[in-house]
Amino acid sequence: MTSRDKSSFNTYYDLTLTKVERDAIDWVGGRYSHGSDLREVLCESNNVEWYDDGDITFELHECQAWEIQLMRDENNGLWDCFSSEFAAKLNEFCERVV
Repeated sequence: MTSRDKSSFNTYYDLTLTKVERDAIDWVGGRYSHGSDLREVLCESNNVEWYDDGDITFELHECQAWEIQLMRDENNGLWDCFSSEFAAKLNEFCERVV
């Protein structure tokens, strides 16, 4: 999980998710915003095969990273139905967003 400038105006954040973590997002689905809404944010500017077996690194614009941070804030950082390790990974990602 890194942030970097690709131009003088755009900050990008990387978030790498495993197949198991993506499956957890699918399982949550429409129950919470960190299900289908999170998937939509991750995929909207990334040309990825969501169902690939390997890890996928999502390259997120700053505004997308803020959307994920808002999802965290809506749920007090709990990320219901995710493993504690995955929840910690997402919270760590959100802490990097400036």
